[in-house]
Amino acid sequence: MRSAQVATADNWLDELQAFDWDTREVPKEIAELWASADVKTDDDGPMRFAAVLETFDRLASGENGLKRKLLAAAYPKLSANDIKFLELFFTFGTTFRRDIAPLESVRLMPMPLAVLSEVHPKCWVEGGNDAHRVAFNLAQQFVDFRHQIGKLQKERDAKRRRVASEGPAPAPPVPAPPASPPSSPPSAPPASDWQEISSPSRGGPYPPPGRRTSKEGLEGTSTLTVFED
Repeated sequence: MRSAQVATADNWLDELQAFDWDTREVPKEIAELWASADVKTDDDGPMRFAAVLETFDRLASGENGLKRKLLAAAYPKLSANDIKFLELFFTFGTTFRRDIAPLESVRLMPMPLAVLSEVHPKCWVEGGNDAHRVAFNLAQQFVDFRHQIGKLQKERDAKRRRVASEGPAPAPPVPAPPASPPSSPPSAPPASDWQEISSPSRGGPYPPPGRRTSKEGLEGTSTLTVFED
């Protein structure tokens, strides 16, 4: 049983971590118990997380408590009496620095490892234990993510305060519509579309443009004879 208390290559003990790799979030039962511990913790100092963790550990202990459920899931071959005995040597710790640790770093672990993690959190990436290294890197990812969100929130709040004090920025000018191209006069229809127009005053038709004419006929009348070019 002693060797089974630490994650190995064959059993990473993921069940003991406050993170579900399938849903990629904190399990509901852990999140609800943590919220209850947060409400019941009066410490508002810089080490509030550690104080909430202590309250969380107390609420999770005992018969039908969260500790025994997690241990039974991680060590399914142990009897109920074995789990009850094993609980005496387990406590909730973190796989990252306690002062900035996220909830996802909370893990049920042997008490000596929890003490070592508090004073030397880098122990999770030392010793060549892949399960421990992944648990540490998981916490690191959530710490970095929340740090970036915090920076974005500060930038957002600063811009909103500036707009509130200075007023909204003037609207950009509306661009003028593009100038219409100059209209060209209508082109003359082709010669084939012209019709002969009679001229009563001259007694004959006007020829279409592009044709030569000669004047022939009787006195007082004019006849236009059209010659094709």
